[in-house]
Amino acid sequence: MPNSREHSKLTANAVALVDSGNIPVAELIKEYCNYPDFYFSDPERFGPYYFETDGIQFHYPPDTPYNDLYRYWTFRNGCLRRLHKFRNDNYIHMTNGFRHYLTKCIRTEDSEEMLKFAGCLLHVLEDALFSLHALEGPGGTDLMFLDRLDFFEKPPTEQLVEISPLGMADVAGYIPRSLGSSIDETVMNLYTEYVRKNRDSRRCCFQFLMARYNHSSPEEISAPVRQMYYNTVTLCADVLHTILNLRQGLPAKARDYFLTEIEPFAFPFGGSGSMAFRFRSYGQDINFDRQGNPVSLTTIVNGKKTVFQYGFSFGVHYENALLFQLPEGMFSSFTATIGLAPDIATKNPVTVKMINHDSVISSFILELHDGPSQEIAIPSPGGVFGIQEFSDCPSGTLIIGQPLLKANRFAPEPFHIL
Repeated sequence: MPNSREHSKLTANAVALVDSGNIPVAELIKEYCNYPDFYFSDPERFGPYYFETDGIQFHYPPDTPYNDLYRYWTFRNGCLRRLHKFRNDNYIHMTNGFRHYLTKCIRTEDSEEMLKFAGCLLHVLEDALFSLHALEGPGGTDLMFLDRLDFFEKPPTEQLVEISPLGMADVAGYIPRSLGSSIDETVMNLYTEYVRKNRDSRRCCFQFLMARYNHSSPEEISAPVRQMYYNTVTLCADVLHTILNLRQGLPAKARDYFLTEIEPFAFPFGGSGSMAFRFRSYGQDINFDRQGNPVSLTTIVNGKKTVFQYGFSFGVHYENALLFQLPEGMFSSFTATIGLAPDIATKNPVTVKMINHDSVISSFILELHDGPSQEIAIPSPGGVFGIQEFSDCPSGTLIIGQPLLKANRFAPEPFHIL
């Protein structure tokens, strides 16, 4: 929960890692990175830099509660189905905001105006990744949850608010990465980085609190704070680097992606038959045995056990989904192997539906002794993309092995200013 001076410190370090050319960045550091905090004190002046979705300002995005994924079920069409369709409000609000501010930054010709919009974007990322607000967001909770435990002598909110980047050594030597060749690709990658770094910073908050509670060494107490600082500064540097590159027509080269490199907006949770996924969403590049121990991603292909380096695992349930939003025209094809984990699978059939452009394009049934896996090849993946899984008697684990998106080498050139 950085204050104005702390936002300036975080922004200054990010700027120092980026080649900003002849663009004057002093006001970005001093003032523009604090614009979101000024809006309600002077809406007329700061209104042009304000953005909201459904009346909620981008500055304070909703969390992503898991309640609808595990708690609410109904009996429909002869079997259990989820009562509510899962809605990821954090994804909706954050990607809307990312797209708005990135578009303004890249298509606004005046460099000073560009920096004002960039400052708003950096401010939100700094809030999300450093200190107290890291408890919120995707997979997060409200700020006072830890206080309600009455576990710590001093309320955790007060302890986390006291964390400050002032006086911390700057991140040095980091080379910023481009997050995309277009606004769509950048939004996709920025959301992924935001979620994963937010998750890591949330872990750091807990590590910091427990280190204090256990009267650990100063090094053990400060280490998670330094990691939060690194998460924040490096992602902000990546964002600035990407904006400046796209403005100059210097996008990243088109490349292939494994689906594991992209954050889903809808994800599975739970599953029957073992402890592996009873309290888990999914495994990324890993699977879990009946006791919840990590094991390799394995399924049976042509009668033989096959191990995959990359992919997903999740519990077979009455109903589950793993869905992504892919930029249109960015990828030429998708390939993967989808199958049952042989050490947990039962005789119960599992129905899998492939989704592309928000429509079911194919459906198949997996059974342990009669087709335990299926090779998948989908041309032109885009829009809402992924899989849905259904089982009337759920048990076992589903494996998605080597889910590869091949780049479309003939995608249109991105917009640029200079």
